Amino acid sequence: MDTILVFLPFSRHAFAETLAGVARRSGGSVRIQTVDGPVRAADLAKLLAFWRPRGCIVEASEGLRVFTPERFGRTPVVYLDRTPIDDRRSLLEVRQDYAAAGEVAARELLSADPISYAYAGYRIRTVWSDTRGDAFVAAIRLHGKPCARLDAPLHGRMDPVRAHAWFTSLPKPCAIFCANDTVSESIPCRPPSRSPGGSCASPAPPRTARR
Repeated sequence: MDTILVFLPFSRHAFAETLAGVARRSGGSVRIQTVDGPVRAADLAKLLAFWRPRGCIVEASEGLRVFTPERFGRTPVVYLDRTPIDDRRSLLEVRQDYAAAGEVAARELLSADPISYAYAGYRIRTVWSDTRGDAFVAAIRLHGKPCARLDAPLHGRMDPVRAHAWFTSLPKPCAIFCANDTVSESIPCRPPSRSPGGSCASPAPPRTARR
């Protein structure tokens, strides 16, 4: 049986439905083998030699890193949600409609009619997070509603202290659209602390409004 090797260095759960779809379309004729977490270039070569896959799928929302086309040789590779920050080559890839996701979130949260709205971006700057936020903020403001926004620095990661200050400054009740599930689970309701109870999650947006 042929093998499709799937590399999920960042987010396995977000692509569970995608993998299920690949399995259905194959009709059971191929084996879907996942590789979780970061992979070194040397290990990538060993994995390709071990499986000799018919093709590969790479989740690339934080860039290609070691998963450059050259390292796959003649093995076909498809990239999922590639962020073209450091590589602008034309590659075989599948992307979500990021703007549509932001608009869906706006429709859902406008129905709640809170005092204010906000968008919480991903922990680093990515095309999908920025585009999703642009569409959401634009849709909310189109209706004359205030909409705050928190994005990571252009060259850095989200600061939890800054995130807490932002959260507490929002007029309540506030409908917050988070870039994905990971962000929604990490919005701090209290100041950062080293104790287990140092932070808590904000109310999660509707499932249809999340990545």
